[in-house]
Amino acid sequence: MVGASVGVLIAIVAALWFGFQGPAATVGEPSTLDDTTSDLQPGAATPQRPATGADILPPDKTGGGSLILQNVGNLDTVVVLADDTSYARAVYVRSGERVTIPNVAAGTFEVLMMLGRNWNADRFTEAATFQQIDQPIEFVERNAGSSTEYTQLTVSIEPWTPGLLGVRATAPFQLTAP
Repeated sequence: MVGASVGVLIAIVAALWFGFQGPAATVGEPSTLDDTTSDLQPGAATPQRPATGADILPPDKTGGGSLILQNVGNLDTVVVLADDTSYARAVYVRSGERVTIPNVAAGTFEVLMMLGRNWNADRFTEAATFQQIDQPIEFVERNAGSSTEYTQLTVSIEPWTPGLLGVRATAPFQLTAP
C-alpha cells in the first residue's frame, strides 16, 4: 500500500489491488482494507439530502478503480472528479458518512468539493463553500501478467480552514460545465 498524506484531516491514500478479479465493491459494502471502520449504510434520500453515494453526475466511463470518501466534517459534500474537458463524475456524501465508490475509470482528475446544506439539484443553498485538493489524483489500470492492478484512493473531507495543507479554497463552480 502506497500512501500520501494531504493536510490535517484531508488525506489521499493510494493502494494497488494486485490480481483483482470479480466485481468491484458496491456502495454500502464494508471496506476490506480497514477492519476498524466500514462504510455506513446511507440514510434515506430526501430532496434536500440525497443518499450518501448518490451519483449527482453519473460516470460516462467506468473502470476498475475505487474511491473511498469519508466526510468527517459537519457539512454535506459533493465530490467532483474533473478531467481536462469535463466533470467526469460527482458523488454526494453526507456529513459523518463514509462510502466506497466503485468502477472509477482510469485517468488523471482534479478533485473539487462543494460543501454545504440543503441540496437543490445542482448546488447547496446554505453554507456553501468550495475547495480543491492541491494536486491531481491518478487512477491507473495496469496489466501485471495474468492479473490487473487497480488504483484505490481514499479522500477524507473536512471544510477548508486557513493553514490546512493539501487543499485550497476555490472559486464557486456549477456541475453543468467545468
